[in-house]
Amino acid sequence: MTKVKDLLLPAMGLLPLTAGAQTQAADNNGERHAERPNIIFILCDDMGYGDLGCYGQQRIETPNLDRMAAEGMRFTQAYAGSPVSAPSRASFMTGQHTGHTHVRGNREYWQSAFRGNVFGSNGDYMIIGQEPYLMTHKIIPEVMKEAGYTTGMFGKWAAGYYNMEHPNTYAVDAEGNTDTSKSAQSSSASLPHKRGIDCYYGYICQFQAHTYYPNFLNRYDPEKYGDEYVVVDTLKQNIQHKDVKSGDKDYENREQYTSDLIHQYALDWIDRQDGEQPFFGIFTYTLPHAELWQPQDSLVEKYTKRFEGQDASYGGDFGSWYYRNYGKHAQFAAMVNRLDIQVGEIFAKLEEKGLADNTLVIFTSDNGPHTEGGADPAWFNIADLLRGTKRSTHEGGIRIPFIAKGPGVPAGTVNDHQLAFYDVMPTLLDYAGLDGSQYSLEASTPERCYDGISFKETLTGNDAEQEKHEFLYWEFHETNMMAVRMGDWKLVVQGGTPRLYDLSKDLHENNDVAAQHPDVVKEMVEIIHREHTESSMFRITLPEVPEYDGSTVVTSVSEDKTYTLECQPNDGHSARFIADNDGAINGQTSKGSKFCFNPAAEGSYYIQSLVSGKYINANDAQTDISFDATPKTAWTLGKLNAGDSYVYFTIGNTKKYLNNHQGGADNLRVASHNPIGANNKCSLWTLHEYDEDPAGVRRVECGAEEDGVFLSGSQIVIRHQGVEYNTGGQRLE
Repeated sequence: MTKVKDLLLPAMGLLPLTAGAQTQAADNNGERHAERPNIIFILCDDMGYGDLGCYGQQRIETPNLDRMAAEGMRFTQAYAGSPVSAPSRASFMTGQHTGHTHVRGNREYWQSAFRGNVFGSNGDYMIIGQEPYLMTHKIIPEVMKEAGYTTGMFGKWAAGYYNMEHPNTYAVDAEGNTDTSKSAQSSSASLPHKRGIDCYYGYICQFQAHTYYPNFLNRYDPEKYGDEYVVVDTLKQNIQHKDVKSGDKDYENREQYTSDLIHQYALDWIDRQDGEQPFFGIFTYTLPHAELWQPQDSLVEKYTKRFEGQDASYGGDFGSWYYRNYGKHAQFAAMVNRLDIQVGEIFAKLEEKGLADNTLVIFTSDNGPHTEGGADPAWFNIADLLRGTKRSTHEGGIRIPFIAKGPGVPAGTVNDHQLAFYDVMPTLLDYAGLDGSQYSLEASTPERCYDGISFKETLTGNDAEQEKHEFLYWEFHETNMMAVRMGDWKLVVQGGTPRLYDLSKDLHENNDVAAQHPDVVKEMVEIIHREHTESSMFRITLPEVPEYDGSTVVTSVSEDKTYTLECQPNDGHSARFIADNDGAINGQTSKGSKFCFNPAAEGSYYIQSLVSGKYINANDAQTDISFDATPKTAWTLGKLNAGDSYVYFTIGNTKKYLNNHQGGADNLRVASHNPIGANNKCSLWTLHEYDEDPAGVRRVECGAEEDGVFLSGSQIVIRHQGVEYNTGGQRLE
């Protein structure tokens, strides 16, 4: 078995794109299979959007993937199914987003199943794996196998658990799904050989994939070994040395490096294909996930020299199976470069077999970059392009590289079509000349739910005919985060609090514009409530559907408009509206009263309630708020930055601010906090503007004949149709 050790690093020979369009089968009954395209889906582990040269990476060499992009299609707005591994892979496999799919997180089954001296002197876990997929919902290898494809999967499974003491016993419930309460007595029913996979080699358990030098891998290969079910493939050289859990330096004497083993098995599987039956390969490679440890060969040496003086060591986390290293930047860069070489070898094997001109290859990642095992994605993200990493529903956690090359895919194309992993199932079926609609949003029902839309038209250069998503959706319980993308709008929810970003202007998601666009927030929150289905295992806090009354948030005022004044949460104070209840002013969490602004001197305004006609004033000492019939305090509006939706109120040109203080009926104060200061304790307000006329509330001369609100001595008088009333509605004689 060859290794990358001391490998020279010219670009591997990729195949030129064939000009012919994809061929399609004459029928769906198993005849003329060879006319259907072969498909290889390479899903790497924790590679960020900017980790490849073709996506802007400057510190790591990725010549093969860069060339694949140059000879195929590079997507710039492709998204994973989730910001972490198992649910993201579930989204790809099931064609569902994480508001619908059963697996929405990394639910584990190994924690209490450790046994000592299982492999020589090394212990290991008897139950390995994650929450199983539902057997009652078809996954992509089952669908492709039914369509006449031979299927292979190499790398991480993460779709069920394996009990080494009961490898061929399966407990199911009344509906036919895995009975997880029996995990100590059986294996999961959702294992490769029961889910449409003809040949498998890799890690059933993604936790065990934290180490690249484990005691064993799992295999199902009836063609080569006569396997009847998933078996253990013991790595005999590795178990002669201490395992990573021990923390012993003897671990470094292990030589069976699983990235090479899995890759070589995948190449061998391609080598078995004779072109008579189409094949579908799912290559779930583990690079460049932590641990940051690999053969200490010329790749590592190259980056160690390149990053000399800029690198740091990592002390290890043996409970998580992350081995120590002596240069975390060099290790990560070498892993990405190594993966790039493996992709080049896949293309070379297809060319050698004469299969390249009828094989679609897709390369992507399961989520954004990780920070585990000493990894430092910020150091490689020189441009600081995206916010967030793995486990975040900000762009950096879910936007991923996505490159396609194959027959019918236009060469040298950069495409901004918005897609997510749950689109892959109908797309590949359509690309193969089959009917993907039955596994798409088009045919979805609550009982048989699929969320994807085929992007085959885009993939084959026909953007004009491509159907687009109304929205894309994510949720992830560990960080209590959700996200919806709708066009250029991106709503990120954490702990039930929604924040809105305009990605066309703010790709880094720095500026929350929710206050400026309450109508958009309401629409996107309603999407969340519509799309989310409850999960007892993966609970999450949904945002409340906000009240929206048709107002627009503005940063300036005019005399002929009405406004509601909303205080933004700040310094521990809640979001409250100023309300006038029968002449008593206070703050409340529901919508407040409407106010108008009457001009005062030097660009300032008197703020007048449309309920009682009284004014928001500061007392003579400018320490508290009074609510008076006579306008005394001229308020000046300021804002923090140009275009900012937040304003603050000062008394004239002083530094006395209108503040909201939580608690009590009278919860408005005057304070001297600086709104630009580090603590930012000054209350910030949003002004909700209404289109209707301010109902005649304006200053008029006492005794005027027209209707309105005016002062008669110290009394507020309301004149309506020539009749005068006091603020209590009593007619005045």
